[in-house]
Amino acid sequence: MDDLNNGTAHSAGYHFNLVFGDSKYQGVVMARIARNFNWMSVNFLVLGEDPYAVSLSRAFQDTAATLGITIARTYIVQNSWSFDDYRALVSQLADSPSRINVLFGHPDPIYPLPLLARRAGFGPEWVWFGCESLSIMDSTFLRARGLTPAELAYYEGLMIAWPAELAPGSPRFDSVVAKWQRTYNDTVIKETAYALFMGSCLDVLVNTFIDLVRRVGLAPVVNRTHKLDLADFVVNRDSVSGFIDFAANGDRNGEFQVLNFQNSAYVPVYSVRNGTFSTLAPIKFADGSSVIPDWRPKYVEILPDERSAGVIIVSTLTGLVIAAVVVAWVAIVVNRKSKRVRHLGLPFTAVLCIGIVMCLSASFLMAGRPTPLKCEAQYWVMILGYSLTLSSLWIRSYRLWKIFDKYSTAVRTRPLLFRMLALPVLQIILLIIHSATSPLQAAPLISGSTIQYQCQALSAGGTALLYVAAGIDGVLLVLLAYLSFKIRRIHSSYQDTMWIAYLMHHLLIAACIAIPVIVLFSTATIVTYYVRAVAVIYTNVAIFSSMVARHIFALPDSANQDPNAAMLETQDGAGGPGSGGGQETSSAGGSTAQRNVLSGVYPVKSTTGFLRRWQNRDVVLLSAEGLLVVASIERQHPGQSFSVKQLILEADPVDMELCVVLAHPGTDAFAIQFNSAAERTKWVAAFQACGTSGKSTPTSSAMSRLRVKSNAIRSSVTSGGQH
Repeated sequence: MDDLNNGTAHSAGYHFNLVFGDSKYQGVVMARIARNFNWMSVNFLVLGEDPYAVSLSRAFQDTAATLGITIARTYIVQNSWSFDDYRALVSQLADSPSRINVLFGHPDPIYPLPLLARRAGFGPEWVWFGCESLSIMDSTFLRARGLTPAELAYYEGLMIAWPAELAPGSPRFDSVVAKWQRTYNDTVIKETAYALFMGSCLDVLVNTFIDLVRRVGLAPVVNRTHKLDLADFVVNRDSVSGFIDFAANGDRNGEFQVLNFQNSAYVPVYSVRNGTFSTLAPIKFADGSSVIPDWRPKYVEILPDERSAGVIIVSTLTGLVIAAVVVAWVAIVVNRKSKRVRHLGLPFTAVLCIGIVMCLSASFLMAGRPTPLKCEAQYWVMILGYSLTLSSLWIRSYRLWKIFDKYSTAVRTRPLLFRMLALPVLQIILLIIHSATSPLQAAPLISGSTIQYQCQALSAGGTALLYVAAGIDGVLLVLLAYLSFKIRRIHSSYQDTMWIAYLMHHLLIAACIAIPVIVLFSTATIVTYYVRAVAVIYTNVAIFSSMVARHIFALPDSANQDPNAAMLETQDGAGGPGSGGGQETSSAGGSTAQRNVLSGVYPVKSTTGFLRRWQNRDVVLLSAEGLLVVASIERQHPGQSFSVKQLILEADPVDMELCVVLAHPGTDAFAIQFNSAAERTKWVAAFQACGTSGKSTPTSSAMSRLRVKSNAIRSSVTSGGQH
């Protein structure tokens, strides 16, 4: 068509001119309409197999360039597309920087776009603006394609550029319409597309020949001796479609209208002639208003807002836990000379508390709209927080392993601190390199009219160092599990095997739940926020309660203990109560004490198991023989006997009131609970008199002496002390 109506003579000598604006002019008008609405960026959706649609899109694009309108996205639609192909296009269109979609093509390949866009969550701010061939896409057309009345509403606000046929006020138009109504008693002539344009074409042809006859006479016209020229036809005149104003190329400077789909029908709302816009009726867009939508996206942000109730609750819980950690640390510092705190190790406990606070602070950084700084900081504090926490725990276990299973005497605090901080320092180096080379950015995730933000690296593989640094936390967890297993037979005052297993259990539960949920809902930022925040709170509460808080609650009981007590090492054969040969008797606590025998029925349990329970046992101390016998009351099972000189005694164990704990090489440590402090004192004195090694607060010198003693006993015992 562009080649036929270009205003020049055809090779056969024929001229082609139009009584309505040519296809190029329609594209020009559509661009001017977009500019009139201040739509400075649009999306192109063109039926690639339709030359007419391609011609219109080129004219639009050329004019748009002169008007400062940019083409944000261009999509080529095909006749053979399935609904899946349209859905893929819609998903790509969702994050376009423009909300104005210009459609070029005939209805069948185009109508699925508004339908599937609304189904995909596109809001009423999206505008669909099509060429005149889409005017066939009316309610009848859409119903024939199976659309429901509710789905017809998706097309409300659709705009069509339409060459104006109706010309109320034009004498020729008003005369023809009146005559039609008198003859047929209806207004069908005003509803038939292109009928009046066809009438205008006949108007031009007939009136041109009438003018020729008047000017040159009938004979030259009938005999075809007058050479017709384009100028004979391009005479401005009135017609049934209004006044025809021809352009220089012989085509009509047509008037265009903007048809607006309102209440399932097209309504002319604007008239465009020679670049002048006239309002014919109020326009209505998809939201039912007449306010012209902005071409720029107005997204609904979906993020964990700091002002929302859920985030406030999470932040409050996090703050309370941090406050509890701070209070606990203050209590530890105040009671730093107590036996319990000296047992924990003040530097290691300080690092543990710092790690918990750092890790919990990640919850605050996860809330709100992310920034590059918040993206980086939340991973820094979380990775290093867990690292410091696990490092402080594994180094305490390592210290005990060194004492009981190694022959080196180096258990000083400074070397232990260096070992504890080695892996966290490595993590800091990795994180610095990561932040310098590929820092995380807040990347928008756009879907329809909603926007979310996700922390992502700009370069491929940019999170590799982040994963390596986080993997070191996993290495620390495995190292902690290994050392905890190695020291499981050491008495509980030295090791925390049971409590470490408890916190590892909760860490694994949190990981098994949180990681799959975060992976499955990686694009749902609110879901991932709550899962991550709750997992952080849950795991750190488990660490704090098992490794810090339980000691704080027991501080009042240990406040009166001698903080400077050292290891009690009684030489073999030392005298004391029960060491003589007489039959000294006493009824205190229900026990019977003789000069060479001390016995009674007491609750006994292993201190190194997880599900061990107290059981009543006959406990007999044979001073002369140097044996301790622990037997079942019912005598249904064999008892156990231990060489007293090979036992290690803890006279006042942590977390065990009125108890003593005895450890023998090759067996689990076990506790005996007495009825009163006086009774326990009597038994402790008897053990010491028999040569039992004792311990209290594990200072470095005392621990070294105990290690030497333990190793000497271990080397001298070829078989267990059980008989």
